[in-house]
Amino acid sequence: MLSNKKLLTPMFWKNTKKLPNEQQANFFKILGRLLQSGYSINESVDFLKTIWTDKTWLAEIRKELRSGVRFSQAIAKYVDNSFGFQLTISDNFGLLSKTLISLSDIAENQLRQNQKIKQVLKYPTIILIFIAAVFLGVIFVVYPMMKETMDIQSTFIDSPGFWTVLFAGSGVTILLLLSFAIYLRKLSALTRTKFLIKLPIVGPIIKQLVNYQFARMYGDLLGAGLEIKHIVQASSSIEATSLQSEMASFLKKQNLSGISFAQSLKEIEIIDESIQLFFQQGNDKNRVSKDLTNYSQIIYADFVKSVDKVVNLIQPVSFILVALVVVFVYAILLLPMYQNINFNFS
Repeated sequence: MLSNKKLLTPMFWKNTKKLPNEQQANFFKILGRLLQSGYSINESVDFLKTIWTDKTWLAEIRKELRSGVRFSQAIAKYVDNSFGFQLTISDNFGLLSKTLISLSDIAENQLRQNQKIKQVLKYPTIILIFIAAVFLGVIFVVYPMMKETMDIQSTFIDSPGFWTVLFAGSGVTILLLLSFAIYLRKLSALTRTKFLIKLPIVGPIIKQLVNYQFARMYGDLLGAGLEIKHIVQASSSIEATSLQSEMASFLKKQNLSGISFAQSLKEIEIIDESIQLFFQQGNDKNRVSKDLTNYSQIIYADFVKSVDKVVNLIQPVSFILVALVVVFVYAILLLPMYQNINFNFS
């Protein structure tokens, strides 16, 4: 019975050997297809090791599988915590191939967006580096020469206040960013997500991804014939530092307090109202599973569109920043000359 089934817990959740996104996506996709074509997990890993002879991490996974370790435990230290959690749940309930295909879609999309961001930022970054070099050259080489040859009076650049503001402002900005990053890392995954989804621009994107993962995972598990209470219990029993495990622990506590699943989702604050309604309508689990699966596909498409919109904004914004730097450099060059002309005419 499900209640007597031993739940798997990943051995390593602090990923010191995490694979690059490209390798994770490729591994998930091929492994999922092999499982769907009838290979066992051991046969699939053996096959991959035959064609990827240089992958030491794959050899370690195969070694652990042969010693009796379950796949989700063997792979945990090589993948993102969120992926590891979902693989553990699917491994518990025999849904590994479906989950691997789903995770490959997510990992591939992340990879595409990262590559797109790098491509978009490449040209502005090169320009910005060049302008920064020009800026330093103007400040420390050209400007001193202009002062000597043109007999220019002191300008704001010679003021100690200018350098104080420049370095102090840069230092404070860096310190604030580091403090913010440290503060976020100290928060629990659920609290951190609640905070992040309230941010402009990136907040809605994060919420879409969270809801996609939730709808896809619960849709698959319900479609496999599991009950909500069993899914929640199994999820909360996994010792993992991920958003999904924290949500499951919260849902389990709510269930023990007699609060309905839909109401519990509402109190989490990050789950869409549409998902809550699927559980409120009183449909059987097969219908809820179908609704969640279809909804996950819709919201995933919206997620991809939202990311593309943000990526398309990066280049214009970066060029505006470059333009501001250019204007500042010109101001440094032209202001002393303008002051000198006025001085000569007076």
